[in-house]
This record gives sequence, C-alpha cells and structure tokens, in this order.
Amino acid sequence: MERSETVTEVFERAFYEPEKGNYGRWQPDALTDDALRERAKRLLREVNSALQDARDRIEHPAPAPELYFDFIESNAINAASKECSGLYVFGVTRPFLTTVPEVVTRLLARDAVWEVLRMTSNGSKEERAKAEQMLFDVLFVFVTNHELGHIVHGHTTEASEEWNRVRNDDAAVLPRQAAEIDADGYSCIATLNWLFSRLPPDMEGLGMPLLRLFIIAAASYLEAGAANVWDWTAQFAHPQYLSRVDFILGHTLAWCQEHYPLLGTSLSHEIVHRAFKAVEKCWPERSSRPLKEQVAELTAGPYEEWEHNVATERNRIRRLLAPFAWQVRAYQTGPDDALGEQPA
Repeated sequence: MERSETVTEVFERAFYEPEKGNYGRWQPDALTDDALRERAKRLLREVNSALQDARDRIEHPAPAPELYFDFIESNAINAASKECSGLYVFGVTRPFLTTVPEVVTRLLARDAVWEVLRMTSNGSKEERAKAEQMLFDVLFVFVTNHELGHIVHGHTTEASEEWNRVRNDDAAVLPRQAAEIDADGYSCIATLNWLFSRLPPDMEGLGMPLLRLFIIAAASYLEAGAANVWDWTAQFAHPQYLSRVDFILGHTLAWCQEHYPLLGTSLSHEIVHRAFKAVEKCWPERSSRPLKEQVAELTAGPYEEWEHNVATERNRIRRLLAPFAWQVRAYQTGPDDALGEQPA
C-alpha cells in the first residue's frame, strides 16, 4: 500500500514528542558552521545509502522493510528508533552533532587515549583532523547501529500486546535492560564489520588500533551515563554503564574470534580499564565519578545473579519477539543458550 506521506513527513510525525523533549525533524541547513553543516549532510547521505545497500542482507521479512535515518530536534544528546506507518525510522538528536566533536577533540588531546590506541599523538594538524573525524564517525556509527539493533530485534514493534505492556511498565526493568544489551550486541557486530571493511588488505597491522578505537568510542559514549549513581533498588531502564561495556567486550572478542583471531589477544580487561580511565570526564557540563566508585556501586549488589537473570530475560524477549524480529544474514536474533556466556 502506497503511503500518502513522504519519509521525512513520517519521521517528523514519529519524533514529535514534546513530553520526551523531541520536536520532530531537524534540518542541518540552519547551521552557520560550514564544516559541521557539510558533515551533517554527509552523514545523512551515507547512512541512508548504506541502509539501501544493506537491504539484500535482510532475509526476513520479505520484501525488506523501508528504513530511514534523519536528525531529531531536541536539546538532549540522545538517539531513538520507531516503527511508524510501515516505515522504520531512527535518528540522533541535534546536540549529538554539535557536542560530540568537542568530546572527540578533548579525547584526542589526552595522552592516555593515544596510549590505549598504541599510536603516537605527535601527528600533523591534518593527521589530527583525520583522527578526529575517524573517532567521531565510529561513535556515530556505533550509536546509529544501536538504534538499528532495536529495530532488527523487533523492539520497535507495536504488534505484540505483551511487549507493549512490558515496555510501558516502569517496574519491568529487566526486560528493557535485556533489550538494551541486545541492541548493543547488534551494534558491536555491525560497527566492527563497517570499521574493518575500511581496512586495506595490505594494512592489517592497523587492526589493533582500529579495534581499540572502537573500544574508546563505545566507552566514551557510555561514559555520558557515568554521572548517574547506580542503585540496585532503583528502576533503571538501561544497565549500569560498566556492565554494558563488559557485554560489549564479550561481543567484540566473539567477533574477533570469528574474523581476526589474533586481534583478540590485544584486548583484555586491563586494556578496557585503561580505556575507562582515558575517557573519564570527557563530556562537557556533565559530572563524572571515579571509576573506583562506579565499580563499588556495581559490586555492592547481586551482580552475578543479575547477569544470570538478564541472560534468561534476553532469551525470553527473543522468543516473545521472534515473529517481529528480522533475519539478517550472519546475525542471530533468535534464542541462544550461549547468551549467558557473552560477558567477558
């Protein structure tokens, strides 16, 4: 059935949510910074082009659903995804484009970040600019792939009464945390595939810094939530920051084992700990707390029990949403007995 609205009109309507601080579609033409405006337009073109190219990897549903990415007008740094009028829409908010470049510049001014990357920071101005664009792009791709992961796993469907009840129930914390971990998992695989597709065959020596760049990007994005004091008795929809990175490390090591087995030895809990330290307080106007405090909060509660319960919940949600999840070549969205083994 043909839609009466354009994709941009559907996007505008889907993300006009004043109660959530979202005010529809934002257009980068209003930006006065020429470089930032061109970057926004480049990202818009590249993401939607990549979505079209990826349609042949979607095995179910068939024909492949239509996807559209754009920018959301909001004052908060966030990302979101929805199903609306038969179209799957997702995007990042305006401040992501204006604030993250500042975060990236701050990160690449830190020797600790370069030490994790095992690269020198004494490059030319042009080399530094290329490094800043690369880190920004990895951050951006990780975040957009996370939202795409919600779509692929069926989290955006409104056709399941049970799932609608769960995601609108503030007390149903574990199912929503499980969904976030699965979206992170999809993003890990998709982002690493994208990142390493840019690696020339004769330059495999750059694999380790690329892999660590991914870890820096993921840790720095999630560090935005490090200001929130974790309380095991509170009703948080997202897992604790450190626990998410633990799962991300597990997904990354599994990806390495399949594609670049020797690269997996360049990652360890020690490297990730150094990455944590390197990205501390990288966000402007956001407080952050020492890593030691965050670890203490996490380990003060039933963490092992939570890991077991969230693995069980991931399988339950996957079974519940199986009729609505997509089948993407080389990626599993169905129940998996190994889910409980993914934290590193």
